Amino acid sequence: NYFMMGLNDVLRNKDKFFDTFKTDGIFIRPSDGFKSFPGQTLPKENFDFEFNVLLQSYGGLDTDTLVVISAIQDIEEEYRFIVIDDVVVSGSLYMDKNNRDSHCAYYDKLCTDQSAWDFAVEMSKIYQPDKAYVIDVCKLSNGEYKMIELNSFCCGSMYGNDYDKVVEAVNNLCIKDFEDVYE
Repeated sequence: NYFMMGLNDVLRNKDKFFDTFKTDGIFIRPSDGFKSFPGQTLPKENFDFEFNVLLQSYGGLDTDTLVVISAIQDIEEEYRFIVIDDVVVSGSLYMDKNNRDSHCAYYDKLCTDQSAWDFAVEMSKIYQPDKAYVIDVCKLSNGEYKMIELNSFCCGSMYGNDYDKVVEAVNNLCIKDFEDVYE
């Protein structure tokens, strides 16, 4: 459940968001790989003020930016999975309730949650934006898993992923692509 629209249409549609989601706050993020601003929450009370602060942030935002708006979710854990040549090769836990408030991601925790891994595999079968990319998955407080976003392999942090597995998979992909072109 989400809305997608230009940043320039958000303010005039704010009542629709709160009526649809039955919530006191929304989550907003850009719908592109450029991350012109990080995803953030905007509260119903003082929405206009907070939205205008957002517009002026990060050097001023382009109001034509396409954004995604959804209800705020109670997230317990966040994972980053690396997908190379249609295979999820590694996964790591980068955020949970113990480090959320500090905004300091973990860089040393492999994913040990098989349900999160299985969900990432399921998501990787739906859409492959590239031969190498990352999938961020979250576990909600109700135990449900959701995809947060897809990111570029080159621009996404590896967090605590298994670098040896990732490098081996990327090398194999490069060799395969080279052979497809030159042999």
